[in-house]
Amino acid sequence: MKLIVKVIFGVLFLGVGLIFFTGCSKELEKEEKKHLMLNVKQGEDMVIDSSIISDVATYYNYEIDDYIIQMFVVKGTDGKVRILFNTCGSCNPSPLSYFIQKGDYFECQNCLNKFHINEIGLSKSFGCSPIAILEENKIYDGENIIIKSEFIEKYKEKFKTIDIVRI
Repeated sequence: MKLIVKVIFGVLFLGVGLIFFTGCSKELEKEEKKHLMLNVKQGEDMVIDSSIISDVATYYNYEIDDYIIQMFVVKGTDGKVRILFNTCGSCNPSPLSYFIQKGDYFECQNCLNKFHINEIGLSKSFGCSPIAILEENKIYDGENIIIKSEFIEKYKEKFKTIDIVRI
């Protein structure tokens, strides 16, 4: 009788462990997706190939003078595309006022506040969140989303204290 209880307990323990391990490995798999980093030179418009936009952020570094203005593009779980400056509206000018994607969340490296992918980028906010690039500042030509260099360059002062070695 004790042997049967031990066997049943062992099978249940193994089953629960397998379910737990499988669930964790799927989350790790999502975390391990690679980010794409693209560079844009001063004076060039940022051209985003809409076919590469996914739930994993693509980062764009826009080089101007001695600064790198970083933006990211990501598709929320609601299917909406977000384009944002990668700096926290509240924590800036801290050198840690940038966001790292952790699954479906973006975490400020200064204050450690987390924002769900669907909570960012659809409205103007200079509070504690990445700074949205709104529809009126984008051009969609059917294949690409274009952000004019003149618009991007207006934000360079927000990046003068940030070191870009982010992802």
